[in-house]
Amino acid sequence: MKKYPEQVVLKLQLAQKCIEQAIAISQKYPLSLLVIEQSQKAQILLEEANGLMAGDHLENCIAVLIRKGQMNKAEIEIKRLGKYNLPKL
Repeated sequence: MKKYPEQVVLKLQLAQKCIEQAIAISQKYPLSLLVIEQSQKAQILLEEANGLMAGDHLENCIAVLIRKGQMNKAEIEIKRLGKYNLPKL
């Protein structure tokens, strides 16, 4: 299994490639369903990257705050995470 930052970067790079492909396809064939397909692939990869980042934040920031008894700071961080439409972890 790849390390967390490498996984995130890889997913973001793959999403970028999908977007670039969608743009290239749409310039040649504006009504092609392949544009939607590439866009959806990019969205899925971005959601996966967001989930990895949120999970890492929970494990390495919020959990540490809770262990230290800093519940107010942990609550603030949880609320910050709640602002994002993240996939279920």
